[in-house]
Amino acid sequence: MKKTIISLSIILFVAGSTYAQSINIDSIKINNKIPLSIDFKKLEKLNLIDSITPIPQLMDLSNADSLVFIGNTYFEYYKRTNSCNVAVIVLDNKVKTVSINGTKLDKFTTFEEIKKIFPNDCSKLDPIKIYGDKTEYMTCDVGLKNKNGVDLDMRLLFFFSKNKLKRIDLWEPD
Repeated sequence: MKKTIISLSIILFVAGSTYAQSINIDSIKINNKIPLSIDFKKLEKLNLIDSITPIPQLMDLSNADSLVFIGNTYFEYYKRTNSCNVAVIVLDNKVKTVSINGTKLDKFTTFEEIKKIFPNDCSKLDPIKIYGDKTEYMTCDVGLKNKNGVDLDMRLLFFFSKNKLKRIDLWEPD
C-alpha cells in the first residue's frame, strides 16, 4: 500500500510538472532591453521616460512612491531602493515589443499565438473590465518563476481586444 501511494505521488508530481507552465521573470524584456525591474538611474539614462506622477487616489494601497511612465506603460518607483518595477505594459508607439522566454510579442500578436506558447494556461480567454477603460478585454494569465525555477506568487496577465494583444499586467497579491 505504501509503495502504491509513493508511486502515485511521483506520477502526479511528474505529470503536474509536465503540464505546469511558467515564465522566467528575468526573460521578460520591454523593447528588447528593459527588464521588469530596473534601477531608476539606468532607466533615466535610456531617455525614454515621458513623465513621473504621484500615485493616483485609485491606487492608494500601493507602496510605491510614484509612477514612471514610458508611453502608457508604467513602472512603480520606490525611492528607498531607487528601483522601478513594471506594473502595466501597454503596447503603443513607445513600447513596441515585449520579449518573453525569447519570443517577441507586439500589438499584432493574437490570442491564437499566445495559446500555442501557453496551451494550458491560455487555452481560453475570460472577459475582464478595467476601471475607467471602455475597451472590451479578454484575458488569460501565466505564472512566473525566478531564474532558479522557483515559482513566484505572481502572474502575467495578457489582455486582448479584438483578438490582438493590447497590454500585459504584472499581478501579485497585496
